[in-house]
Formats: sequence, structure tokens, C-alpha cells
Amino acid sequence: MNANSKNEFSRNALTLISGTAAAQAILIALTPVLTRLYTPEDFGLLALFVSFSSIFGAIANGRYELAIVLPEEDDEAYTIAALCIMVAFCISFILFLCVNIFHQQIINLIGNKAISFWLYLTPLSVFFIAFYNVLNYLNVRFKRYEALAKANVIKTLTLVSIQITCGAIKNGASGLISGHLLASIVGSLSLARGVSIGTSSLKLLSIDKIKRVALRYKNFPLFSMWAVLCNTLSVNL
Repeated sequence: MNANSKNEFSRNALTLISGTAAAQAILIALTPVLTRLYTPEDFGLLALFVSFSSIFGAIANGRYELAIVLPEEDDEAYTIAALCIMVAFCISFILFLCVNIFHQQIINLIGNKAISFWLYLTPLSVFFIAFYNVLNYLNVRFKRYEALAKANVIKTLTLVSIQITCGAIKNGASGLISGHLLASIVGSLSLARGVSIGTSSLKLLSIDKIKRVALRYKNFPLFSMWAVLCNTLSVNL
């Protein structure tokens, strides 16, 4: 690695670290405010919602998002991104059906009736977790590290702004969970602005190409997905 490459790597790493540190600093600084606006029960309900969403969000793309940085051609990377979004939609839809069919059983298993309404929103949360991951890897591929750092800060600012605003008018746990959901959506939109997909790339997308990359990178869902699922379950169950 030459001196220029080392300098570029250091700048990129510093940019990402700065964005993450700024986001964490904002969250830590405002946590005392949130703890005065919400009860421990409210935070417990948020923890249940986040845990439920995180378990499925970690595998919602089939781990194909890891392959986005691998191809030499950008068109293939966009095809993988399209595959990820299709897989995420399917998994989110299946989760939506399961939540509707086994709604009461899930509530009994969790042991908290207050989660009842929010269960219906977990598929939406899972989809946007997956969408955010796809955009994250696309930005990494095109070395848009400033966009990644900015998205982290914007996501955190959205989170705490909504949670504090809703907490001030005493909305209970709905303020915490709404902030979590909207922060994921706003963060995704922020990352999407940094990814320019040309019309030529969209025209080149086809079912055959999506099938081809699905088979080429099948080891990600075959091996990585199950390992990540086990790790996520061990943390969130």
C-alpha cells in the first residue's frame, strides 16, 4: 500500500469514525432528557420492538448486501441491490402475514400486551432496516463516506427530535417507537441521495440477471445468513 492509499484510507476511516462519534455523542447527550420524558416501561416496550425487528432485519436481505462491493461492474452491483430489495420485500411480507395470523400467539409468547399494535409495524421496520443496509453498502462501494457519516448524524437527530417532541406531549412509548421507525426511513432517504442510479443501469435490470447473481452469490444466504441469525437471536431473545 503506497503513501497515497494510506492517506486516503485514513481520511475515509476518520470520516466514518467522526460521523459515528457525532451520532453517539448526540444520543448520549440527550439521553438524560429522554429518561425524564419516558418511563422504564416505555423503554421496555421499545426494546421489545427493536429486538423483534432486529432479529429479522439482520437477515432480511438474505445477506446478499455483502456482495454489493464485490463485482467489477457497477451494473452487477445494482442488480445485487435489486435482488436484496426483492428478498427484503418477500421476507417483510411473509412476516406481515405471520404477525396477522399468529398475532395473539406472539403476544402470549412475548408476554406483553402493550406490544400488540406495534407488532403490525415490525414488517415495515424490517424492510427499512434491510433497505438502509443495501444503501449503506452501495455508498461504501462508491466510496461516499461523507454521505455515510452524514446519514448517521441525520438518523440520530431525527430519532431524538421525534422522541423528545412526542415525549413532551406525553405520547408514551409511541413516541419512542415512532422515532425509531421514522429515523430508519429518513436515514435511508439520506443515503439514497448519495446513490445515483442511471437510467441505463435500470434498463439493464432483468429477472434473468437477478437470478444469475442470486446463484453466483448463493453462499451468502446459505452460510452467512444462518450464522448472523443465530448471533442476533442470542443477543435479542
